[in-house]
Amino acid sequence: MDPAAQSPTLAVNNVSSMTRRQGLPRITWAWALGSVWLFIVTGAVMVRLGKLLALPEWGFGLLGAVPHLAALVELPVSVVLERYGNRKSVFLIAAVVHRSLWVGIAALPWLFEPPVGWILLIGVCLVSHFLGRGAGPAWISWMADYIPSRVRGRYLARRSQVSKLVGILTTLLVAAALPLQSASAWWGGPWGGGPWGGPWGGGPWGGGPWGGGPWGGPGLWGGPGLAGGPGLWNIPGWSPDEIADKYDFY
Repeated sequence: MDPAAQSPTLAVNNVSSMTRRQGLPRITWAWALGSVWLFIVTGAVMVRLGKLLALPEWGFGLLGAVPHLAALVELPVSVVLERYGNRKSVFLIAAVVHRSLWVGIAALPWLFEPPVGWILLIGVCLVSHFLGRGAGPAWISWMADYIPSRVRGRYLARRSQVSKLVGILTTLLVAAALPLQSASAWWGGPWGGGPWGGPWGGGPWGGGPWGGGPWGGPGLWGGPGLAGGPGLWNIPGWSPDEIADKYDFY
C-alpha cells in the first residue's frame, strides 16, 4: 500500500504549493460564510425565537448551556479520529448537517405550537451543536497539516480579522432587521401576516439571511442554514481533480 495512504500528514505534505495557495483563500471564504450563520443564530435572534415559541424562562438558561454541553463530544471524537482517521469526511458530514439543521429550526414556528415547538428547539439545537463540536477536532487536525507552518500564524490572524469584520456587519444588519419583524408573520400560516408571511416572505429558502426583506421572519435563521452550509464545500481537496481523491485517509 502507498505509505501516503496510511499517513494523513504525509499525504497532505504531498500537496503542491500551488494547490495550497489556491486553497487558503477558499478556506477563508468558507469561514466568512460560516461567520454570517454564526452571528445570526446567536444572541438576540435566539431570544426572539425562544419567545415566539413560548420558551419558559428556565429554558433560556438551558438553551444557553447547550453549546457548552456539546463540548463533551470533542474528546471521544478525537480518540476515534486518532484511531480510524477519515477526518475530512467526519468534518464535512458533521459540519454540513450541523448548519443545515437550522433550516428545520427556522420552520418550527410554522409547524408546531408550544410546548412541542420549544421542546424541539432545544432538542434540535442540542443535536446541531453536538455535530458542530464533533467537527472541530477533525478540522483542527486537518488544517494543522494543510496550512504551512511558516505562514500559519499570519494566515489565521488574517482569517480571524475577516471573520470579525463579517460578524460586525452581520450583527448590525440583524439588529436593524429585528425591530421590523412582525409576530403575525410567524403564526399566520403560509399566507399569514400579509405578503411577507409564511415561506414566501422569509422561509428556509427566502432570499438571503433576511428571507427576502426585513419582514422575512424565519429567514433570519433559514437563510444561513442554506448559505452557510455550502460554504463548507469550498474546502480545498474536495473537488474530484484535487489531491484528496488520490488518498482515502480523509
